Amino acid sequence: MTNNLGDNYKISSDGVEFICPSVFLEDDYKRHMSINMDTGLWQCFKTGKKGNFISLYSYLENITYFDALVRITTRNLEYVSFEEKQQSEDIQIYEFGFDSEDYVEIRYDYAESDEEDVIKAWGYLVRRGLFDESDPDRFKYYYARSGRYQGRIIIPYEYDDSVFFFQARTITDQKPKYLIPANSSAAHVLYPFDESEPYVVVCEGIMDAITLQIAGINATCSTGANITRGQAEILKSFNGKIILAFDNDKAGFQGAINFNRLRKDMRIEKFYWIFPPSGKDWNECPKEELSKIHFRNIDSKFDELEIAANSLL
Repeated sequence: MTNNLGDNYKISSDGVEFICPSVFLEDDYKRHMSINMDTGLWQCFKTGKKGNFISLYSYLENITYFDALVRITTRNLEYVSFEEKQQSEDIQIYEFGFDSEDYVEIRYDYAESDEEDVIKAWGYLVRRGLFDESDPDRFKYYYARSGRYQGRIIIPYEYDDSVFFFQARTITDQKPKYLIPANSSAAHVLYPFDESEPYVVVCEGIMDAITLQIAGINATCSTGANITRGQAEILKSFNGKIILAFDNDKAGFQGAINFNRLRKDMRIEKFYWIFPPSGKDWNECPKEELSKIHFRNIDSKFDELEIAANSLL
């Protein structure tokens, strides 16, 4: 990527910062841009723009954030030694998919199985309404028979036929409830959504996002009640309306307030909000109630005082 940054760069005396001409300025011979080589965080001190490495890569290559994320994930695998691949279950998952004997795909029309745990996982997905009956192959799920994720349902994050992240949800009393790939973070990841739509609904959990997508709603999830700066970078690059749809509880209310502060700091346009009309989250919301909500036309602008008042109820 240094080809896009020119040859007028230097490394800071402590060996941490890559200092170069800003890509947002013309003829920046004073080198107003700095990239931290450990974290990938960057900042242009002249324009005030800043972000993570993925957002910079997407800008330089003129591709979407999701495209950049998948390319970087795939490229990182190319530099891992064969010995490291043998030792890392997660790297094999990313590179080869879930086609080993450790995993079995759970399908909507699942045939009878002699594996009690697999049937239990299938029943869990059916009860939560996480299969799209009109398109059974739209969402993919796997059950981990062994390994680090044994006893869990694997929910992949897939973009352009590439898996770049996943969540592993327990169906027993295991703790924690969810696991993510080892040595990874959800801080720069949102569940894939349609970037061409005029709006996106941001909820907390992956099952909420899938529930909404099955209902025909362009939705994503932040994996918790707080949107990180990295996730906000994705939303900032989205050209449509941002609708926050966190859980109907105190954590959801506080998460909405926190995002409002973050988006002001990052100069993100105003956003809109809605809470589940019944129940704590969207996965609990009856389909008939979802069908009555016209997400494209939501015009409830975020009011921090109103949200704060609701959080005290």
